[in-house]
Amino acid sequence: MFEMTKGERAFFSTALDILDDAMIGLTKDFKIFLWSKGAEKKLGYKKEEIVGKSVQVLIPKDKMSEFENQIHMVQTGNTIESYETLRIHKNGKLVDVSASLAPVYDSDGVFSGAIGIYKDISEKKELSRRLQRHEERYRLALEGGRFGVWDFDIRTNNLFHYNDWEKILGYEADEIENHLDDWLKLVHPEDLPNVVCKYGKHLEGEEYIVEYRIRCKNEEYKWIRSKGRISEWGDEGNPIRMVGTNEDITKEKRIQEELKEKYKQLELLKREAEKANKAKSQFLANMSHEIRTPMNGVIATIPLLQLTDLTEEQRKYVQMLKNSADTLLAIINDLLDISKLESGKIELNPEPFNLKETLSSIYEDLLVAGNSKGLEIGYYLDPNIDFHIIGDELKLRIILTNLINNAVKFTDKGSISFRIKLIASDVKRETIEFCVKDTGIGIEESYQEKIFDNFSQGDLSSRKKYVGTGLGLAIVKRLAALMGGHISFKSKVGEGSTFYFTCTFEKANRRADGLKEKDVVEQKIRPIPDKVILCVEDNLINQEIMENIITKKGYKYIAAYDGNEALEKLKDNQIALILMDIQMPGRNGYEITKMIRNMDDPIKDVPIIGITAYTIYEDREKCIQAGMNDYISKPLDIGEFYKMLDLYLGNSINSST
Repeated sequence: MFEMTKGERAFFSTALDILDDAMIGLTKDFKIFLWSKGAEKKLGYKKEEIVGKSVQVLIPKDKMSEFENQIHMVQTGNTIESYETLRIHKNGKLVDVSASLAPVYDSDGVFSGAIGIYKDISEKKELSRRLQRHEERYRLALEGGRFGVWDFDIRTNNLFHYNDWEKILGYEADEIENHLDDWLKLVHPEDLPNVVCKYGKHLEGEEYIVEYRIRCKNEEYKWIRSKGRISEWGDEGNPIRMVGTNEDITKEKRIQEELKEKYKQLELLKREAEKANKAKSQFLANMSHEIRTPMNGVIATIPLLQLTDLTEEQRKYVQMLKNSADTLLAIINDLLDISKLESGKIELNPEPFNLKETLSSIYEDLLVAGNSKGLEIGYYLDPNIDFHIIGDELKLRIILTNLINNAVKFTDKGSISFRIKLIASDVKRETIEFCVKDTGIGIEESYQEKIFDNFSQGDLSSRKKYVGTGLGLAIVKRLAALMGGHISFKSKVGEGSTFYFTCTFEKANRRADGLKEKDVVEQKIRPIPDKVILCVEDNLINQEIMENIITKKGYKYIAAYDGNEALEKLKDNQIALILMDIQMPGRNGYEITKMIRNMDDPIKDVPIIGITAYTIYEDREKCIQAGMNDYISKPLDIGEFYKMLDLYLGNSINSST
């Protein structure tokens, strides 16, 4: 060990404690005799644990030959400075250090040991490793993503590209000069103004991201996305350097173009589908009209036939004929309703009505239909409901009638209950739940998801027991949505089904007498048999049927085949009421009505009722706008038809007396 004076040892010991670096003293055989506070902190050993041991306790095995070379250099008088290596911590972990080692001689100049300093460079090494990992990732990203890096010297207009960007475009490295003008020549002429504009705006502070086409060596164009930013400024604050990346986005653009083309095709297909759907709906409406006209002859003839003197056998056959006609009419109505819903021709017609009266009427129909099958019928109407509401009574009736008819159809024994209860209420509105529950066949679980689809039926076998179009619930679902309501159900095969319809209605102000205006008018009606009714109808069978229906009621009947004949009959006869068909050869019913309303008194004031096989709400509006007083659809419900005749003829009488 080399010798130091007492003062030198004190000074040296103090220095060891002050220095943060790990400082150690080694004898000539490289055993540790000095161990600083910094060494204790960085390598974990306390002074009493390490002094006297060979320095090799700190050397990793794979670094031993390297250490021996360093020892030889020090023994021969050389100094080692800032050599980066590894040392072993007391806990066994490796520590990155920068080692410096210098020889120490005694007073005779003989080598007596060495002084070593270890600087902990773990943080520096970790940052270096992270940097290498990031650089590797960026390199892989650039290569895998077909990126190019560019560096633009704004002062000289020199533009340098890296990462083999030229090769991506098909050029060799020396085929394009590193000058801005040479690269701008490759930009597609249509895109060049945008590139220049983006660059100018970037100099003003905006972000530089631009997509453009660039010409490859094979004369084809690639799409690239270029991003960049100013990286250096001159002494006067002017930009002098800009760096960025180029990304080959040709595939992305190609996919975008393909998607655009597919969207165009989808849009075209959508328009064609909508056109086809509209055509289908119009076809169904027209076919319904064409079928309804002869069906009017069939259905209207049946009650006339029932009024004649029939044998019991004939009555049975007539009843069979009526049942079949009613079924056929229900199918026609379903087809027309779904076609109107799909074409968007159905709109809400909210009017004040008495809900209690409507529900009582529906319940009476349920009672008749259920009793005919021997079913037990239950009915509950929540007394807390305000029954005077505003809504579309017809559409509510269609929804509830469909649900009830299904319950009756699919229930052969047991019961059906019709329950109506109040869910919520305030000053202006109330929410009501309508519930139809049966003990019928139920709905198979696999079929429940599509129960509201068009033409959807559970039993599709050719021998199925329950007939129908499969449109009833589809109509219910769409009408419920149109009314802002919600339809749902619960069902189990063999145990029955429960359907719920929930809807919010606006409350209406009650009339003091509790009667609708029409009810008041009907109380005043006193039919006068000598009143003459003119029927404008181009179908000869329907003319004959209408004559029988009208004359049996006691009114006089005159027929006109078309509009011109109708105008002549009006001039020659004292007509009390006109029944106007809409579709006729030559002028249609709307045109004839407008002509009548422009004639002289008293002809122009004669009540006119439109009769047509079209049944949508808009057709009624067209009739009213044309000057008609009312509207009734084919096939005729004779009871309703008689009420309408009495109403208008009665009004005519009362107003003239």
